[in-house]
Amino acid sequence: MELWVAGWSSEVEGIWEILGIYDTEELAVARCHNYDNSGCFVGPMTLNEDLPNELVEWPGNYFVT
Repeated sequence: MELWVAGWSSEVEGIWEILGIYDTEELAVARCHNYDNSGCFVGPMTLNEDLPNELVEWPGNYFVT
């Protein structure tokens, strides 16, 4: 099952936070538009899928404008 993460990051402060996890991309994007979407991003994740223990690219992740 694919879920969508909405989050926010600050390059200046080096912090990030998760704003929510949604069952559609549209709901994740809407969450960003209901937040200060400067620095807001969304990306897909698969439920119950283990991720690597090292830094990797996040396919499908993008900043919402």
